[in-house]
Amino acid sequence: FFFVVGLLGASKILSLVIFRNLSKPVWSCTRLFMSDSEDVRSVHSDHIAEVHDIPMSVVRRPIPSILDEAKVELMIDAIKGGKKDDLPPIDVLWIKGTKVPGANYYFAFGGCHRWEAHKRTNQETIAAKLVRANPQDLKVYLGSSAPDL
Repeated sequence: FFFVVGLLGASKILSLVIFRNLSKPVWSCTRLFMSDSEDVRSVHSDHIAEVHDIPMSVVRRPIPSILDEAKVELMIDAIKGGKKDDLPPIDVLWIKGTKVPGANYYFAFGGCHRWEAHKRTNQETIAAKLVRANPQDLKVYLGSSAPDL
């Protein structure tokens, strides 16, 4: 909850907690927030309007997810119920490699519940905002474990 408070503000998280306590689907809460463009925020992609359907097979997720199964199931229900577009896009770091000319690398660190719901429903693509980054930026996330791109 602290991370969300930082992104949405204290009044918005209170609304989310109330909805969760009333057992409203998480994607419905997200949809409510999406209706007011001031409320859905991403520290990485807030300035990016373009959303791409990118192949899940090209995105690397180097950090294992800790999932809330109820949240994943609600998102699966949204996808199966034709409400996939109600789920916000994930942020994906887009890195142009320096070792291999023309190589592109894609990394995702957030959006783990959306990612898992897409994976479990065998979706080939996922909506994403591409955040341009460089190999040095990747070291912020992975430290010395960052691959040499």
